[in-house]
Amino acid sequence: MTPAIALLFLVASMQGVGRDASPEEFARHCAPGIDDTACWQAALSSLPARRVVAAASGRKYRITKTLTVCNGYEGIVDGHGAALEWAGPPDAPMFLIVNTYHTTFTNFAIAVHAPRRLQSAFEFASAKNDPPSIACSGMPRPASKNSIVHVAVEGDGLNDIDYGVRFTNRYRYDANNDMTRIVDSNFVNITNAVVSVETTQSHQIELIDVTGYGAPGNRGCFVHADSGFLSSIGGFQGMWGDAAFCVNGGYGPFSIINANSEGSARLVRVGMRGDVANYPVSVNVSGGRFAVDAVAADGHVISFNRLGSLIVVGLRVDGGPPRGVEPTISVQPGRVAGSSAGAAAVVEGMVYFINGSSQWHTVIAEPWIDLTIHGNVCVTQEGLATACRGEVGRPTDGALPGTRSQTEPSQGSSKHDAGVR
Repeated sequence: MTPAIALLFLVASMQGVGRDASPEEFARHCAPGIDDTACWQAALSSLPARRVVAAASGRKYRITKTLTVCNGYEGIVDGHGAALEWAGPPDAPMFLIVNTYHTTFTNFAIAVHAPRRLQSAFEFASAKNDPPSIACSGMPRPASKNSIVHVAVEGDGLNDIDYGVRFTNRYRYDANNDMTRIVDSNFVNITNAVVSVETTQSHQIELIDVTGYGAPGNRGCFVHADSGFLSSIGGFQGMWGDAAFCVNGGYGPFSIINANSEGSARLVRVGMRGDVANYPVSVNVSGGRFAVDAVAADGHVISFNRLGSLIVVGLRVDGGPPRGVEPTISVQPGRVAGSSAGAAAVVEGMVYFINGSSQWHTVIAEPWIDLTIHGNVCVTQEGLATACRGEVGRPTDGALPGTRSQTEPSQGSSKHDAGVR
């Protein structure tokens, strides 16, 4: 890791006009270089009387306990290339950011080396009534509009880092905790998720040019959303054992724009096949690329299993799938008793740049799905571009009633709701 140059914490406060504070100023509280935790926490606790907490240059910091930022606002943590090495317990985050808004963490690295384990690099939360595990006081501020910019988080391998960033509801208060941005940051060897959204009030989380690699052997996701919703623009998602984007309990809208994924089992998984959750989710995949080198055995590049709406426009699917696997878009939610269709999907403008893709169903769906397919391009076994088959395969083999046969030429578009119309 790059030696530490400086770590800066700035909080704009009408009261805080005094000189800067430094962790080294509080060296009596800790053993610098051996355990820098208390130095840092003491310096942070001097806010807002001090406007700036700035470290000396040329340092690597060893952290053995969570650093907590409480009721902060208009702050900047700027590391200028500093490295913070985790040496704490396995069930704690490096940074716990509570009831804090408009605070930015930027330009530093977090490292975890086996046998150490870190629960998460960052945890954002709202809290009320000061749970004993959080040393915060006073009325809670909105937990909103924070940023992580140009930060690197890296472990050695599986189980070193469970999560990169968590938005949690672990402190008895599900409010705000939204509109945070993660920009131009790298996460390497993550086990469960780079971003985990766990609270209903975590709305409009934004990922912009974020790179995330799963640890070898993981069963996790680049993004895992049990609730809330987010958007992701650009970036790279590599080697995820479940899917790059996993939506379980969230309701959306989820927007995935210009994603680029290799070595993952799926690009998107929404629920599990036959899911009968009775509230809809909205997922929009626009542009981007998915390489099928490690696609799941069922071939489902996108597996949409919830009521609601899926829109896939301009996605490129390429590479060489495992032998016998035919990559496809799958729309297979369970049908809720007493409900009409309740699910719709649009798949258009896709390119399946895989030799032989013109010979298989590139979309499979339950017959009651309101489904539109248009203008998708496949490749023959000889490598020539051609229109994809217009018919939609059943979840089991065979075409839906009213669709073209496999031997009949396709015009590259179809629409069906219990058949084509």
